[in-house]
Amino acid sequence: MTESTNFSNRFTRMESFIQQLQDEICQALEKKDSRKFQEDCWKRKEGGGGRTRVLENGSFLEKGGVNISSVHGPMSDELAKQLGTKASFFGACGISLVLHPRSPKIPTVHMNLRYFETLSGDCWYGGGIDLTPYFPYPEDFRHFHHTLQLVCERLSLIHISEPTRLRRISYAVFCLKK
Repeated sequence: MTESTNFSNRFTRMESFIQQLQDEICQALEKKDSRKFQEDCWKRKEGGGGRTRVLENGSFLEKGGVNISSVHGPMSDELAKQLGTKASFFGACGISLVLHPRSPKIPTVHMNLRYFETLSGDCWYGGGIDLTPYFPYPEDFRHFHHTLQLVCERLSLIHISEPTRLRRISYAVFCLKK
């Protein structure tokens, strides 16, 4: 996706990973649904681009989006200050999805996974996932968080789990690594 060859092997592996993951997620959802994802590829003037995929009015999903991007360019001084690094050329890539199932018994899901690196050698992984159930089942919350905690431990990632909505009905898990 990127035109630059100055990024690390880690960056290009992450780019390949998110492209493959987007394909796998969309194919799996299309098998459950009566509709197909519509794709829009876009370019960023400053460098890079992405692939947006949306499925609407399906039999399983009311609406869903599975999007990837890989962008690069000069980092602003303000961003460098926020990140605690020096201004440099950067690359960032990631995947995000939002799925709104038709059934109110299936929670809405939001997830993102991202990677950011500078040519000066700093790099970060980050991401999160949350469920917004309309009919909360506490045993499902426990299973969701336990499974994600095991994945984070296996990958040596930091796991933070906390309620994020009123009445503790939506939970977020963030796995971060620097």
